[in-house]
Amino acid sequence: MKRLLPFLSLLFFAVEAAAENAALPVKLPPLMNVNIMGGGDVFADFHSSFEQEGDCAGFSLSATEIRSFFREARLAQKRNAISPINKDRSRCQVWGSAVLQGGRDIVGFMIDKTGYAEVRWGGIDADLVSADYFCATCGKKFYSATGKKLDDFRPIIKSLEFTFNPIDQSEDSDPERCAGFVLTEKEVRDFFKGARASSSREYMHVFDMFPCHVQGRMVLEDGREGEWDIGSNASGEMSFLNGRDRAPMSELLFFYCADAAICDVKKFGEPCDIECLQEEVGEE
Repeated sequence: MKRLLPFLSLLFFAVEAAAENAALPVKLPPLMNVNIMGGGDVFADFHSSFEQEGDCAGFSLSATEIRSFFREARLAQKRNAISPINKDRSRCQVWGSAVLQGGRDIVGFMIDKTGYAEVRWGGIDADLVSADYFCATCGKKFYSATGKKLDDFRPIIKSLEFTFNPIDQSEDSDPERCAGFVLTEKEVRDFFKGARASSSREYMHVFDMFPCHVQGRMVLEDGREGEWDIGSNASGEMSFLNGRDRAPMSELLFFYCADAAICDVKKFGEPCDIECLQEEVGEE
């Protein structure tokens, strides 16, 4: 048995490497034995979307609709399962598992209301191979078919005020260090109007923390009240208030700006998107 262990280890490594490098089908084979595990609620990361809970009401898919979805969907991107796709995604999702025709490959899937589906070979929790499929012709249940976009859910600021403009949040606070990082009301509005959504994982682990921040309070067009924060590293957040207390993490929205037309390079530095930032982290 001991002699078999090195062989089995090499075999497992070879299978894993082959799976990582395998050419994924542009269209999935027909799905068999579709098992719907959940859906129609707010399963996705709150921070990656601008939707409200009510926007997920009625979003459910039958096994027949799921099979139909994957008959039309095309491969959009292969990716490492632990690295989220850099697109605005809906948090209204239906998820489950199925067997591909032929009976050998089990896949886990999460289909969201934007018409994207994450597919994981080996099941919903597998990390070996993951890819995104997109269907642009899958009916009125999806935003892409109705013409509605996630930008329709972007928080629109009705009124805002400044609390600090700027503030140095480092332990060795220096009044002069952040003196040049001052934002106007227009710049704050433009930032949140044009910045892209960031997941909490990206916000916490990809962005370098800078000491200089501009902060304030706001009221949104939909009536929500909260606080906002923009850092000199071109990242920002909104936190919605629950009474007098700061909202829990599940009620935070995160943003980043990689557009020089929106974020002045003199204040934020040269724009760098998530892919760029991840490459820099990987080089360290």
